[in-house]
Amino acid sequence: MIGLDVGIKEAAKMYNLPFFHSTIRLIGDIKKYNKIVRLKRELDGLSLQKYALNQACSAESQSLINLAKLKSHGISEEQIISLGNTLLGNQIKT
Repeated sequence: MIGLDVGIKEAAKMYNLPFFHSTIRLIGDIKKYNKIVRLKRELDGLSLQKYALNQACSAESQSLINLAKLKSHGISEEQIISLGNTLLGNQIKT
């Protein structure tokens, strides 16, 4: 605390500011810094969530594109489901 007190007094002298205002300004700067750190952490977490959502949506989008391609080749949804069930059934047996 002594070092902080000396530092504030030296900065106040250097910039020709009253000690009280310098102290209040320092407290405000510390609060802003802490808020910025919290916001950066939250942004990092949200960025990770966005990435996960983008990955999930990309996979789902690709599945829908593949389904549309199969339909364009004349394959019905029932045939696709039947083929999927057959593949799942064979996978379980092996």
